Amino acid sequence: MSDQPKVLIVDDEVVIHKLFTKLLSDQDYQLFFATNGEDGLALFEQESPTVVVLDFRMLGATGDELMTRLSDSQLAKTSIIMISGHAVPDIDLSERNQRKLYAYYEKPFFELAKLKETIAEAAQLHR
Repeated sequence: MSDQPKVLIVDDEVVIHKLFTKLLSDQDYQLFFATNGEDGLALFEQESPTVVVLDFRMLGATGDELMTRLSDSQLAKTSIIMISGHAVPDIDLSERNQRKLYAYYEKPFFELAKLKETIAEAAQLHR
C-alpha cells in the first residue's frame, strides 16, 4: 500500500485537470480525475482520497451536492478544497458543507503557489 497522499480533482473542464497535473507534477501525490459529480463520487468511494479539489459548478451534480452525499465520517478523513469560476457571494453552500471545507479558490487561479501550498497542508492533515 502506498503512503502517497491521494488527490482527487473533480472538475468538468479538462483544462483544469491539465493545470493540476502540471501544478502538482513535482509532488509525491497519486492524482485521480473525474469530470462530473457521479464519477467523482465513485472515485472517492474507491480511492478514499486525502484531498479533493472540487468544482462548485459542474454538469450534473454540483460540488455542494456531491459533498452532501458523503457521510461525515468520509469527510472527516478528507480535506475538501472547493474551486469555482463564480464569486463567493454567488455560491450557496449548505451550512454542513461550509463547515467541512478546508479552503475555497476562485478560477482562474492567480495564486497557483498558494493553491499548491494549501493542497500540501491539507494532505498533511490526514497522513
